[in-house]
Amino acid sequence: PIFTKIDNNRRKTLSIRKPEFVNDLQSTKMDELHLIPILMFRKDKFEIHHVMIVEIDKGINIGISFIYNELDRIAIVTGIHINKLLLYRQHQYISLQHMTECKCF
Repeated sequence: PIFTKIDNNRRKTLSIRKPEFVNDLQSTKMDELHLIPILMFRKDKFEIHHVMIVEIDKGINIGISFIYNELDRIAIVTGIHINKLLLYRQHQYISLQHMTECKCF
């Protein structure tokens, strides 16, 4: 389920079956794909992950983050993000230029 907060008093849940979710992902046009870098911390290390924004319903977007494994030459999914403000903050850590003006989202 994906949660949407409304006035912090109500929550709506959107349930998507796996085949429908996979279909949504496959319908994303790769030539229009815009990847957003974010900084993620893991214990005392940091990693740069990339996020792909996917519309899963009318007006409802999620971010799917991944890292690229150069050794195996594959992308590994690392998370699903539903909080745009948190994603924006993690993205701002990438470069100080994104602190004042950012058009990545």
